[in-house]
Amino acid sequence: MLQIDCPLCDSPQSVPVEEVCDRLLGIEGRFQMVRCVRCGLHYLNPQPTMAELAPYYPEEYDPYETPALDDLPWFQRVSVSYGLHKRSQAVTRYKRSGRLLEIGCAGGLFLDAMGRKGDWGLQGVEVSQVAAGYARDRFGLDVFHGTLQDAQFPDGRFDAVVMWDVLEHVHRPRETLREIRRVLKADGVFCFRLPLLSSWDQKLFGPYWSGWDAPRHLTLFSRRTIALMLAQTGYRVERVACISGGYPTFALSLRFWARDHLSMPAQKRLRRTLEALPVRLAVAPYFYLVDQLGKSTVVTVIARPGDGNDSGEIAEVWEP
Repeated sequence: MLQIDCPLCDSPQSVPVEEVCDRLLGIEGRFQMVRCVRCGLHYLNPQPTMAELAPYYPEEYDPYETPALDDLPWFQRVSVSYGLHKRSQAVTRYKRSGRLLEIGCAGGLFLDAMGRKGDWGLQGVEVSQVAAGYARDRFGLDVFHGTLQDAQFPDGRFDAVVMWDVLEHVHRPRETLREIRRVLKADGVFCFRLPLLSSWDQKLFGPYWSGWDAPRHLTLFSRRTIALMLAQTGYRVERVACISGGYPTFALSLRFWARDHLSMPAQKRLRRTLEALPVRLAVAPYFYLVDQLGKSTVVTVIARPGDGNDSGEIAEVWEP
């Protein structure tokens, strides 16, 4: 474990916010989430090293195990297809073709979906050897096994770069954003998704909020701190929106709460209820409203290379 300064402003001063643990996989360990006194960024401190994090990313880690659409039950296939469609739209709204890089491509579902949307040259980067191998073997994708920095792509190579639920996992988010800026063309587009603090779920579930996801989530952003880091690393924000739907993260937080408050039979009944189609349809209007108000756990940000004069304030570009 390493003591670090703030990943955004380099301040050594922070205050404890929440003691967090791995509620997703149940692997032992307690971790301290802190808030920077100067800029307000939330981050784990001390942080586990790459070697210490390895056990928290086993082969059965959910993002690594997502099968091809044809292998899913019909309802799950519809749900995953809709999510892929929404993410694809976030890109094609700004770019119709070109070279596209996905950082943290896992098993390659999104890249495969983009290959069906237009004339794209597809490239993936994935730190999991198993997931990278699946993407290559199942979809025939060009996937580099390692980190973005390890790949050493040429300057300005990509028309679009995407990163879904990854930025919060990296040890040096500022350096990662700068590397993305380097490999992105001057007229390129950068699309990424991440959990944001101050969602209604965080306020409702507290320590059971799925957005903590310790120790995999090393950094957690607010709207203000992600805006500051983007401005600092050379981007201007085009759009911020809740496009993925807030139900999955809500349901996961509720399951985490249930583990400490309900019997095992009650937990199983709750899970069946949460997965039932009539229930999901019944609560859809509420989660649509949450998305429209920008209060879902997960948001998508669209950014472009900036001129260095951006203030870092993004409230005016919020879109439902």
